[in-house]
Amino acid sequence: MRLDRPLAPLGDGYAVRFRVDPVAGDTGSLGWVSVIFMADPDGLGWVTRPDASPGFLVRSNGAVQLFHRGVERAVTWAGEAPSAASVYDVALRVALDEGAGGARLLLRGAINGAGFEAVLAAGAEASLPSPVWLSFGAHYHPGDEPVSWIDDVRVDAAAG
Repeated sequence: MRLDRPLAPLGDGYAVRFRVDPVAGDTGSLGWVSVIFMADPDGLGWVTRPDASPGFLVRSNGAVQLFHRGVERAVTWAGEAPSAASVYDVALRVALDEGAGGARLLLRGAINGAGFEAVLAAGAEASLPSPVWLSFGAHYHPGDEPVSWIDDVRVDAAAG
């Protein structure tokens, strides 16, 4: 699923919030729902593709994975990572930080109140793509009930 128009940064970045159940009624599956900021409106929507800037997935068991331009990036939790839950409240913000240490493209977020940060790119590689298309996807594993839901989606960006 993709929003029907591109987004331009609002201030120094983009933000999205949503509620999700990656595999309805299952808190142990490796099935996931993804959210992807893509430069290509015709992209296939996989988090590992080079046009994912970034691609983030939340698994039914609470685990997360992050990719930027096809490369997995480490997520650093401010405390404990979220435990498995039947619903995940997700907040993500992609922003360009041009502090004294040099330019960095960051992803900051929270899942069920557990905060995290990840460096997507640094130095000359750190740039905020514009415009981007926001896309959601899902993947199920054998034995999963192929049902997910996403609701209460809120975007903090300028619609193009």
